[in-house]
Amino acid sequence: MLKQAQNQPKDDFGVSQVNVIYNKEEDKLFCLVDAPDKESVRKHHEKFGTTCEWITEVKTTA
Repeated sequence: MLKQAQNQPKDDFGVSQVNVIYNKEEDKLFCLVDAPDKESVRKHHEKFGTTCEWITEVKTTA
């Protein structure tokens, strides 16, 4: 399911997955997404039945 979510075009909230990193032993998932705002990120994850513990905006150094 993770790979399927990662390869989708932008969803109804304007969110697209850039990368998904998963640690099976710790049951931790980290998502890098392109999104218009934090609320869109929350809605995007709720669509997949997940809840974000925290959301941090980042920018590239380029």
